[in-house]
Amino acid sequence: MNHQLKAGFDSGELLNEQARLDILDQLKILDTPSEAEFEALTRLAAFVSGCKIALISLIDRDRQWFKAKSGLCVTQTARQDAFCAHAIQEDGVMIVPDARSDPRFSGNPLVTGEPNIVFYAGVPIFVHGEASSKPSSVAIGTLCVIHDEPHRLSSSQLAVLKDLANLVEVTIERRVSKLKIAELIDQGAEHIRQLSIRNRQFRQAERMANMGSWRFTIDDNKTHWSEQVYAIHGLPVGTQHRVEDALDFYPGEARIVISNAMTRAIETGQPFEVETDFVTARGEPRRVRSIGEVELHEGQPASVIGVFQDISQQHALEARLRRSAYTDDLTGLPNRAHFNEYLDSSLEKASVSGGPVALVLMDLDGFKAVNDRCGHMAGDEVLQEFAKKLLLTLPRNSFCARLGGDEFVAIISDPDACGGLKSLLVQLLADLRIKAPYSAGSMDVSATIGAIQWTKQILNRSELLHRADIALYSAKRAGSGSAKIDGVRGFVKSS
Repeated sequence: MNHQLKAGFDSGELLNEQARLDILDQLKILDTPSEAEFEALTRLAAFVSGCKIALISLIDRDRQWFKAKSGLCVTQTARQDAFCAHAIQEDGVMIVPDARSDPRFSGNPLVTGEPNIVFYAGVPIFVHGEASSKPSSVAIGTLCVIHDEPHRLSSSQLAVLKDLANLVEVTIERRVSKLKIAELIDQGAEHIRQLSIRNRQFRQAERMANMGSWRFTIDDNKTHWSEQVYAIHGLPVGTQHRVEDALDFYPGEARIVISNAMTRAIETGQPFEVETDFVTARGEPRRVRSIGEVELHEGQPASVIGVFQDISQQHALEARLRRSAYTDDLTGLPNRAHFNEYLDSSLEKASVSGGPVALVLMDLDGFKAVNDRCGHMAGDEVLQEFAKKLLLTLPRNSFCARLGGDEFVAIISDPDACGGLKSLLVQLLADLRIKAPYSAGSMDVSATIGAIQWTKQILNRSELLHRADIALYSAKRAGSGSAKIDGVRGFVKSS
């Protein structure tokens, strides 16, 4: 650390700084090649936050180095210029709304020059290490997002950013655990005096990754587990189990998956890696990863060995992130990305089964006037009310989404609803009327609709959407509160 930076730390901070540098050294992560998992997290952070740049920044002694980056070419900058060097001192998210007016950063070369930072938000990344034989958690860097214009994050965007930072921490710990376990396996041929050291390191790695090792011996049908495998099962150490007893912890389909994987490995010699549901001895649901490979004795399968990891936390985080990436923040409806996937899947199923699919596009009439006269908050309330009414009016098992702005869409697959599409449109036109409060009274908002029934002559999603869009604009020309069905003469009006 240079003298200028060192002078800014008190004695406690200096100890924490040294612990942080020690942990960075132990992780062996600085100046390592790009890794897909980390790169994916920065892309997702940029997408969710709406910022141009997202970084996983690690704060070294005199620099910040980027383990992963989205929207930026350089791999490191001087530590004295790094916003993230400040963020690791924070307990939570550090947000700089406008760096140009912040005395800490207004003269910073990263603000006055490339990448012209204006908005910044950074979440500290904590990693567990050991200091004075007591476990400690130290910030080694941040997951940050950067924009070159004033910007703000909603509460849900902040929550997702924190979840992503947690996932970075989990990914770092998994990375370290894999390195440690690989190192321990490689040490198997070393002298017996290294055995106690290896065992201690192995147990630490298992606890750190919530991962254990196991062995199944084929001749006696017995399983042999490390301490952490017992811990994941919620059982006391030392209890021996037949493989059938071990399989009882896997519910339903999961038992079939793990049993088939073991059988194939023994029959073919091929290793396996599967993720399944799991229930502990206490009845607690978990998500686990099982990896195994066959051991041979005199050319014949003698046992299966592997590792077993509780990935419940990571699995839950990934599920939350998937939901966040596929949900419109304002209305809670699915967004365009989710709609595209759902429609593609519906068309694929319909092409096989011959079942019906109807697409209904909706625009709000009068919405712009509400925004202009009453403000965007009132406009947001109209969109939320419209989404609620849409969900109440659509047939059961329909899919609806907000495509953006005041444009909504529904996918109908119920045979009765598709057969009576005109009646459904009449009902939608009647129910999707909203009165927005206004100082001089109220303003009417209604829907204009374009609809189409899928046929096998329509080749793909793009063609279906294009024809529904043409129907929508035809309905707009017919006047507010109208609907048009592709290929059907005339227009539909509310009753």
